[in-house]
Amino acid sequence: MLGVEITDRRYYTIYSLSAEVGVDPPRLCRLLKKLDQIPSTATDVENGNMVLDAATMMPVIEAPKTAVPLQDVAEYIGGNRGQVEALYRVGTLKPLVPRTGRGFVRHVVFARQHLNDFLAEIDELPELALDTVANFHPLPYACQRGVGTF
Repeated sequence: MLGVEITDRRYYTIYSLSAEVGVDPPRLCRLLKKLDQIPSTATDVENGNMVLDAATMMPVIEAPKTAVPLQDVAEYIGGNRGQVEALYRVGTLKPLVPRTGRGFVRHVVFARQHLNDFLAEIDELPELALDTVANFHPLPYACQRGVGTF
C-alpha cells in the first residue's frame, strides 16, 4: 500500500474470512453468531459491512482445520466412549461450536488445542507414591461402589 508491503492481515470482512475458512458467508455468519463474535441481532447488510479483527479470528480459522470429531476423541485422549460422553455432558470437554438446543449443531467437533490443554491438566496431577498404593482403591472399583461415575 503506497509502496509499503503488507505482510500480515489486520482485519477481515465476512467475505474474506469466508474465503480463508472455506465456508459460505451466510453459514459463517451463523457460526460467528453462535460463537458470540458478531451480534446475534445483526442483519445480513450489517454482517456484510462488518470488519473483524484478524487476531481474534485466528482461532476461528485454525481450529476447524485440526478439529477432532466426537467419535475420535476417545482414542485421542486415551479413554473410552462412555468416559468422553460423561466429560462432554458435564462440560469438561467443550465442543468447538456449542450446542444450545436440539439440532443446533449436527457434527460435534473439539478443538485439538482444547483437548491438548485437557491432557496437560491431567499430566500435571501428582503421581501416587508406591508406598501408599495399598491404601487406595482402583478408580473403576471406586466408581462401581457408589463414589460416582467416572
